[in-house]
Amino acid sequence: MTAVLPWEFSSVWTYDHVSKNYRQIRSLGGEDDSVKVLATADGTYAMGYYSAELLQPYGTGSEGGYRWGLAPPNPNHPDPDFPCAGFGGQLRFESFNGPGNRSDRSYLVIGNMDQVKSALNTLHYQFRALDPDVFNWRDYVSINQLQGAVPNLRAAEDHWINSGVPQGRAGSKTFSPVQYLQLNPDIANAFGATNYQGAIDHYLNSGRSEGRGTVTRPASGMQHLLVTTNRNVNASGQNIFSQLGTVASPSPPTHISSLDNTVTEVAAGDYTSFAVKNDGSLWVWGSNQYGARGDGTTGGNIASPVQVPLPAHITTPTRGGKHVVAIGTSAYAAIDTDGQVWTWGANWNGRLGDGTTTSHYTPARVRKSSGPNDYLTGIVSIAAGGGTLAAIDADATIWTWGAGANGALGNGFTDDQSYPVQVMTANSSNQGVTLVGLTQVVCGSSGFCIALGRGGTVYGWGNNSFSQLGTAPGGSSAFAIPIPVGPGNSIDVIAAGAAHCIAHSSDGNVYGWGYNGRGQLGLGFTSVIQASPAAMNAGPNGMNNISDLAAGPNYSVMIRYTDRAVFVTGDNQSGQLGIPGNPPIQKLPVRSSF
Repeated sequence: MTAVLPWEFSSVWTYDHVSKNYRQIRSLGGEDDSVKVLATADGTYAMGYYSAELLQPYGTGSEGGYRWGLAPPNPNHPDPDFPCAGFGGQLRFESFNGPGNRSDRSYLVIGNMDQVKSALNTLHYQFRALDPDVFNWRDYVSINQLQGAVPNLRAAEDHWINSGVPQGRAGSKTFSPVQYLQLNPDIANAFGATNYQGAIDHYLNSGRSEGRGTVTRPASGMQHLLVTTNRNVNASGQNIFSQLGTVASPSPPTHISSLDNTVTEVAAGDYTSFAVKNDGSLWVWGSNQYGARGDGTTGGNIASPVQVPLPAHITTPTRGGKHVVAIGTSAYAAIDTDGQVWTWGANWNGRLGDGTTTSHYTPARVRKSSGPNDYLTGIVSIAAGGGTLAAIDADATIWTWGAGANGALGNGFTDDQSYPVQVMTANSSNQGVTLVGLTQVVCGSSGFCIALGRGGTVYGWGNNSFSQLGTAPGGSSAFAIPIPVGPGNSIDVIAAGAAHCIAHSSDGNVYGWGYNGRGQLGLGFTSVIQASPAAMNAGPNGMNNISDLAAGPNYSVMIRYTDRAVFVTGDNQSGQLGIPGNPPIQKLPVRSSF
């Protein structure tokens, strides 16, 4: 389906079905997997486009997506009616070597911005069984070994609704109705221990926003590790600066009971920790040397979690690889529900993104320029590494600011930037063009970043002293360059440590490259450099079915979706891996006590 409207409708927005918030799009055209809305500048008139099938995450095969396109007024164009705004569905076929068809159910919703938002929410509830958190058709086929029985998306949908849900099968790597009822006895008592449709409905209606779920979310600090599951947080490792949020347990992990039944996301930095609560508030504990507390004070330690006085609410993204909070070296960042970025801390290299290098220890919004009210908006995910911060916007492009040495900002230069700049890739003439179609970004503290494209391609830029960019060690790149990882374009999750990277592939392997001096690549040995991505060893506990990753400076964390098991490898000098015997180095992935 395609809809074309007059230029007055050139205000383009994405509608997030989880947070039920809008994010404005700035680019003239693109394609992704989020609901689109065209509106007049004042929001009085709007049209939304919804398709449950197009909400399915991008994969490596034939795909569909939401697309949008703007044709601005052009006085040189012969057609005076040329300026317009359009959106609709887009199909990307792997080949045209034979007959085939695809059927996507599509809806247009008309009203003002508020009415369209309400109607889109109602539509999504109608198709709640196909919410991408609870049903990913490729995951469903793979998890349940249905390759021969369900050859395409619509066949998988039918099988899931008619057989999968009543039988309690897992429809994705991010949600299991059976585990949901097991983890939440109150819901099982209210709906029935085998009411799997009831479990899905509860999760989508309220459980997701409450932080309930069947996935484990890790966050890796310098020498400590945080893991949250179903609203609760455990921690292990160094506690000199109170970064574990409570008195350390003699047998890790340590449970942070003051956060029980409230947490949707955690973040860990050098010596500081954060948690997002399901009421939209942000909490901090650990070192306050650089004003992590956000109240204008610096120095000392925060022994147990306290609320950051952030003048806005924040909501945890549920799509894999998306983060609402990031911790750099001396700098802290959070995204509010309007898609604006708030930063505080030390402002070396302009890492607070306000156009200055003056530190401030209370949260303030990142600016795009010195113009009045010109703030960075539409942001959906944030990352930090050392003195560089990076953010993905609703256009699926990346903005960076702060330290630019070795090309860490990816804009073609090596200068520091106190206002956000866009990450570029070089064309055939070695000129920079904006890198588009990004879904995840992570940054390492040695001055580099990597990003994931929606088709499964990995890109990197910045320092390459330890082969962080997947090539022979040495040099750097101020433009984003592709990193060949796994069989073709198959990556779905990425993570970065101080000087190493890990990535999960659809072939089931976790690949690693870069520095391996502490065994963080899980290859069974240590080496200064691993230049090309290599598949991690499964280890003695048979690591498999991985769905999420995290990387500390010199260690790696892998999460198994079937049972929330945590696998770890690498540096363990402070006991952060939470494994028996506390060996200082772990060279193969083993199951942690988390």
